[in-house]
Amino acid sequence: MFFNITTSSPISYAKNPLPTSFKDVKYLDDKYGSTTSSCPPPPGDQCLNDGSSLVYTVTYPKDHDYSACPLKAIVLFHAGGFAECSNYQLYLITTLATDLAQKGFVVYDAEYRRGVVQDTINGTYITVQQQLAPYRAEQDERGFFRSMIKKERNKSSFPTEVWRIDTNNIFIGGMSAGAFSALNVA
Repeated sequence: MFFNITTSSPISYAKNPLPTSFKDVKYLDDKYGSTTSSCPPPPGDQCLNDGSSLVYTVTYPKDHDYSACPLKAIVLFHAGGFAECSNYQLYLITTLATDLAQKGFVVYDAEYRRGVVQDTINGTYITVQQQLAPYRAEQDERGFFRSMIKKERNKSSFPTEVWRIDTNNIFIGGMSAGAFSALNVA
């Protein structure tokens, strides 16, 4: 059991430069404006070439000798119904990440693109956005895995990252929408 657990600052996994085909869609009618959300609606529907949402944090035991023994990794994806105002820093995910790190795992909490407009007429129709949001999330999650493994295998290029993982022992999970997309990625 480890007790000295730390969490990294957000780290980007977006390609630099972003491909011109990369789009982060924000819909005006995508569950904005709740009293508990600090997520303001856009001035209108937007299709941005912006990779700022592609970030992750790492929660890991601080006092472990990673050069002698890399740890197993767990990647978690958050809930939120693919709605724009969900967030990868959910209390339940960060608490779970700390608990798993105490048990000897390096835990990645990754963000992905969202954006969904639900049918508001009678709920019997499916909009194309309801299908594209999970697709975008799964593409981002696959990209995250490629980035994570590349960074681990080229660790000398990333000297500030003190944790090491065993790339043969990576687990994936999530909650709600995150579990759905994680299952498809796995």
